[in-house]
Amino acid sequence: MNSKSIKFFLVLFLSAMLFLSNAFAEGGDKKGNTLNKPMGDPVRAYMNINLISTVIKNTGISDIDAGEANSGLVYPKGSGKTAVFQSGFLWGANIYDINEADPHVGGSTYREGLQGGWITSTGQVTDPNDPRARIFRVRPTV
Repeated sequence: MNSKSIKFFLVLFLSAMLFLSNAFAEGGDKKGNTLNKPMGDPVRAYMNINLISTVIKNTGISDIDAGEANSGLVYPKGSGKTAVFQSGFLWGANIYDINEADPHVGGSTYREGLQGGWITSTGQVTDPNDPRARIFRVRPTV
């Protein structure tokens, strides 16, 4: 093989690698300092961080797939190997009140214990189907 054909195949290989690295790159397009706000009210969002990929739902359930039938925490990301079937977030507190029993516990484990939305300053619960009651992503600005 002569040096001309070696150079041709080397350029072809490097071009293919550059194309593939752009095709599988993660992240959004950078369009200045504008904030892209999602429309609608997603109740689930994927969290892809480091080598983990998982689904989080606005009811506190996580690590189950979007169809809520199979394991959802994938490690390493893209391998199809799952590590956790389902989990959730729990919290608890001791309330030092004579009329209250301790401890107070809330959250979600294997069953959903929360709903989307928030409690207003008047103590009313917002509609979980309100488009503003969705999962938000916080990302650094560049």
